[in-house]
Amino acid sequence: MGKPAISTNIVLDVSGLKVLPAEVQALGKGIVRDAAEEVRSRAWHKAPVATGFMRDQLQVVEYPELTKLGFIVICDVPYAIFQELGFHHWRSGAWIQNPFLIPALEEVRPLYTEWLKELIARAAASAATRKRHERFR
Repeated sequence: MGKPAISTNIVLDVSGLKVLPAEVQALGKGIVRDAAEEVRSRAWHKAPVATGFMRDQLQVVEYPELTKLGFIVICDVPYAIFQELGFHHWRSGAWIQNPFLIPALEEVRPLYTEWLKELIARAAASAATRKRHERFR
């Protein structure tokens, strides 16, 4: 697969953490995947449809870097970038813009933030519980 025509990244950078329990890492990866899928789903509903081909090319791909828990939402159609950012129609000269990926990302951002806050709270509670149990060993 070459470079996608248009994409947005959903990434949780954990490279600065010295210790990240496997359970938290797995939950974090699930949250990032869920957020990416939610962006894809919302973008699918917002995408302009003539034939449906562009909309159907939206997909979620895992981010390859090992230090990050991430996924990329891509639309691998050459004209997707023009729909997203806009263009002048070749005949009428009218400005046409049908953003679908960025608005979907902006809608999901607050949900993603809340999901990560919940994950951090659970991880902190779990670490505190482990620490209390270690004292009594």
